[in-house]
Amino acid sequence: MWSLLELSVAVAETLLMLVCAYAAYRMVGLLVAPLASVPGPWHTRITGAVHFAALLRGTSWAYVAELHRIYGPIVRLGPNTISITDANAVRLVMSSHRFRKSDIYRVAQFGGESNIVTERDPVLHKSRKKIIAPAFSSVAMASLEPIILDVGINKLVAAIEAQSAGGASVDLRKLLVGMTLDVMGAVAFGSSFDMLGAATHPITSWVYEALIFAFGRFVFGNKLAALLLPKHKRGETALVQYATRMIERRRRLEHPPQDVLQSLISAIDKNTGQGLPSAHVGGSATTSTTLVWAMILLFERPECMARLVAEIVEASPQIDEPITHAKVYRLPYLNAVLREVLRMRSPTSTGLPRVTPRGGTVLCNLLIPGGTDIIVSPYAVNNDIRNYEMPSLFNPDRWLVASKSGSETSRIDMSFSTGVRACLGQNLAWLELRVALATLLRKFKFELLPGQDLRPKLLVLLQPADAKLVVTVSRRDS
Repeated sequence: MWSLLELSVAVAETLLMLVCAYAAYRMVGLLVAPLASVPGPWHTRITGAVHFAALLRGTSWAYVAELHRIYGPIVRLGPNTISITDANAVRLVMSSHRFRKSDIYRVAQFGGESNIVTERDPVLHKSRKKIIAPAFSSVAMASLEPIILDVGINKLVAAIEAQSAGGASVDLRKLLVGMTLDVMGAVAFGSSFDMLGAATHPITSWVYEALIFAFGRFVFGNKLAALLLPKHKRGETALVQYATRMIERRRRLEHPPQDVLQSLISAIDKNTGQGLPSAHVGGSATTSTTLVWAMILLFERPECMARLVAEIVEASPQIDEPITHAKVYRLPYLNAVLREVLRMRSPTSTGLPRVTPRGGTVLCNLLIPGGTDIIVSPYAVNNDIRNYEMPSLFNPDRWLVASKSGSETSRIDMSFSTGVRACLGQNLAWLELRVALATLLRKFKFELLPGQDLRPKLLVLLQPADAKLVVTVSRRDS
């Protein structure tokens, strides 16, 4: 007869053997799993915790880029997640609705409604894209330029002059954020938020809180995020309610102004007779972030700054003459500078998650099973030495040969994403970017104050770590 102690030991040994056997079974499964042939750190076969931790620290853009430097154009980030930078693979994934957006996009469904960014269903996305696209066409943007100049560019110049009087320093990032928000308010909500004036508007805190709450939903799930982040949940609710009120107010007008808001409200799908839900009206811009990085990178390369200023002065000899899009949209070096900024410091550098279709696909000569999460990081793609020579060098000249067959910039361009889900608002963004940067450099000389941490950090978007850009300003003589 076994004693109670002997029986307990036997049971414990049996359980331990079962646990070890199961662990060995799982380990063998991981080693021979369909993604086992994808290179990457050993721990990515078991967990994606390291990538997730980098995301929380705001360094995931650098972490993914470094893995690609070590392991190549396809790399494993977790048990069911890979990242790609190969130009052909990126084009394959981004050019077709076969590779749907991943479930993570649902966290950005503000107010519970899908929108043009978060919609995963290809049929619904195509229908809504057809409705929305005309509001952001080149022709539509030309009609909006006077509004953009009035509420955005001109007030930005006035704010810089007022704040820099007497040699005072200016936080240029704060002013650029205010300008792009005012433009967004004017063209998408029907009136400027007057962020550049004396007024204050809670829209900035609402947007910030809504974005943080979206990230909280990603980490904790909707219910737990609402419990842990009640303030941010209220911010999201306030933002949605504000947008809804603006839309309803506009619908009651007998003679509404013809702007983006009205175009979206009036838009109807000819095939279905349906319009857009409220969640599609409005949006946010990465324009201010791109302008901030443009100034930082030009500060680092003063010879590029001088060359760009010379081109702008030649195009607009009179300093007090307003700069319009017609004057600058064809300036080769201005466009090259902006494209190089977007290459080196893509604001949306967290990645553009997609899912392989049922039946799988072949990427970089490897069979990738269906249901695999694919991360396409614009930063990693744009800073991969296999795509761009000396990717860490700010070199606008690389874009001046972009039209030549076989040039490096003809391989892949992720400035505004690419393929079937490319940014619909890029015409508006290009107008603001060109006119704002040309106006700033034509009218002012800027000097960067030392002691700022301008290293990239992922703060929702890829921002300078200090989240500011403090400069001194002087007006150009001529």
